Amino acid sequence: MRHAPLVVLLVVGCAGGPDGPTSVKTTPDSRAALLAGDYALTIALDEGCTQFPEKTWNYRATLRDAGGYLDVSVAGPGFTERTDVGQMYTFDDFTARFVWNFNDPELTYPDPRLTGPRLLLYGSSDTSIRNGSMSGTIVGTVSTTLDFSRQCYGTHRFSLIATGQ
Repeated sequence: MRHAPLVVLLVVGCAGGPDGPTSVKTTPDSRAALLAGDYALTIALDEGCTQFPEKTWNYRATLRDAGGYLDVSVAGPGFTERTDVGQMYTFDDFTARFVWNFNDPELTYPDPRLTGPRLLLYGSSDTSIRNGSMSGTIVGTVSTTLDFSRQCYGTHRFSLIATGQ
């Protein structure tokens, strides 16, 4: 019986309160800080967009905390240096909206014969954030630097998988 009071203390101490854990309110700044980092970005073009040299484009992406939202930059096919291509806005319910603007008419694009074709994409997508990764569809227009006039509007799939680097 010497251990009976200890057992009662352990049971009461481990039972937790009647209210359970409380949730912590997040802010756009805290969500941006949490999601900032390096990702593998894959974009699969709409099946109807048959005029492009590649159906799937793979990039190394970086999400950078820009104070309440994230800047999205990529390096990969056609992008020899990290280039800003969009923004990500997060919401309280752990969903996000991406605004993709690979297709910026102000940019002087490198010669695709030297650096390879660059995907040009303009559109937006809404997605849920699951374990720090995101996937969904981008509704918008694509073309490449090989031929700006050969555009295709469609629903393009994307995934952003955290690489932890």
